[in-house]
Amino acid sequence: MIRTRKTLPMMVGVTSTLLFSAAIARAEDKPEEKKPTAVVTGYVQAQAESTNGNDTSRFRLRRVRLGVKGDITEKISYTILNEFTASTSGLRDAFITYTKGGNSPLYRFGQFKTSYSFEQIHPDEMLPLIERAIVVDELATNHDRDMGFAIMSPYQGSFSKATPTTLAYSLALMNGAGRNQSTAKATKLLSARILFTPTANHPIADGHLSFGFSMRQGSVTNLGGSTGGAALAERERYGFEAGYVSPRWRVQGEYLFGNDLNAAGSATLKRDGYYLTVGRHLRAPVEVLLRYEGYSPDSTLPSIHRTTLGVAYEVSKNAAWFLGYEFLAGSTTLSGSATPPTAGSGLRFRATVRF
Repeated sequence: MIRTRKTLPMMVGVTSTLLFSAAIARAEDKPEEKKPTAVVTGYVQAQAESTNGNDTSRFRLRRVRLGVKGDITEKISYTILNEFTASTSGLRDAFITYTKGGNSPLYRFGQFKTSYSFEQIHPDEMLPLIERAIVVDELATNHDRDMGFAIMSPYQGSFSKATPTTLAYSLALMNGAGRNQSTAKATKLLSARILFTPTANHPIADGHLSFGFSMRQGSVTNLGGSTGGAALAERERYGFEAGYVSPRWRVQGEYLFGNDLNAAGSATLKRDGYYLTVGRHLRAPVEVLLRYEGYSPDSTLPSIHRTTLGVAYEVSKNAAWFLGYEFLAGSTTLSGSATPPTAGSGLRFRATVRF
C-alpha cells in the first residue's frame, strides 16, 4: 500500500531538484553575452596650399574628426563621428547597424552617407588624392549625408583593395533634408548603388575589374554644391563607374550627371562631369598618381578641367602624406555663382594621421 501523503511531497521535491539542476546546467552551457565595447577613432588632415596667379598661400586643417564606435551585441553595432574644424564643424555620422555576420546584409538606421558615387562614399581619410573630383563635390558631396534607413552588402569596394565578392550593393531611403536636419517632408530621397566585380574569383594580372551604377532620386534642396553658391533644387542624379585594382596599379573613373532647378525655379540645369584616376606603385610605400577631370555646371555654360599629378607616401598603416600639383583650366564658375575650392593652379600638400 502506497502512502500518498508522504510520497507526493517527496516526488515534488525530487522533481523540483531535477528541474533546478537542469536550469543551472543550461545556464552554465549558455555562452556569456557580449559586453558593449567602445573604441575611440578619428583622423586629422593638415594641409598647405599655394595658388598661382594671385600669389597666395595658406596652412589649414582640412578635417579634424573624432568619434567612437563599437558593438552592443554580436549583431548590433554603432558609429558616431563628429567634425571639429571651425568652418565645417558638426555631427557627420550617427547610426546603428544590424547584421547576422558573414556575407549577410547590413541594416543601417540613423545619419550616414548616401549611396551615390564611388568616390563620395569612400572614406575621406583614405582618398588617394587630396581632394575629390569637382564633379563629385558638385553632384554628390553637396548632399553627402542624410537621415534614414539603408540595406547594404558588407563590402562596398575600395581604391586600394578589390571587393572580395562578385556583387556589392546598397539601397537607402532618406529624409532628403540634408545633414543634421530632421524636417518632416512629403517627399523622400532614394539612393542606390550596385557594383559588379566579374573577376572576384578570376583575377586579371593579379587584379580585379569592377563596373558600377549609382543613382539618387528625390526632390531635395542642396546648398549650391561644395562651393556654397545659391541653393539648387535637386531632381535626379545618375552615375557610372569602372575600376581596376592590383598590387601595382589602381585605375578608377566615374561619369556623373543630373538635373537641378536653379535658385529661382525658372530653369533646369543639366550638369555632368567625369574623372579618371591612375595610380602606379613604384615600390612600397611610394605611389605616383595622375587624375584628369572635367565638369560642366550646365550645358549652356563653359566647362572646367583639372589635372592633378602627385606622389603619395604611406609613412605607416595610419599615417600618410601627399604632395601634388593641380593644373586648372577653363571656366572658374560653378553652380552659376561661386568659384571652386582651388580657384587656380597650385601646389598642394597634405599630411594625414588616423587612429
